[in-house]
Amino acid sequence: MALNPFRNRKLLKSGLRGTAAVVELDEKALRRHQIESSERVNMKLKLRVELDGSEPYETAGQFWVHTDRLSGPGQRLPVAVDPDKRDKLAIDWDRAGGARSGGIEIGIG
Repeated sequence: MALNPFRNRKLLKSGLRGTAAVVELDEKALRRHQIESSERVNMKLKLRVELDGSEPYETAGQFWVHTDRLSGPGQRLPVAVDPDKRDKLAIDWDRAGGARSGGIEIGIG
């Protein structure tokens, strides 16, 4: 999990690149924030992370979420992972598409 903006920047600069599929999130909270036009909110996500050369794994945590770029479970997001602590990761929102891209319409920063 990564909520610290300085850690996020560091991970996005030097972390291992991969993708994470959203496994679980509070969809009602996401929709409420989208209706309220909340751009960034803190949400708990469960993610399935895939890195080249490694077995996929699941992790959960609190993440800063861009509600206009998150659709829900099944969506794939670009991530950067701490090579020494793989439960520490940052979602790369600059490379994430809009809410309708990269996932099924229906999830740690």
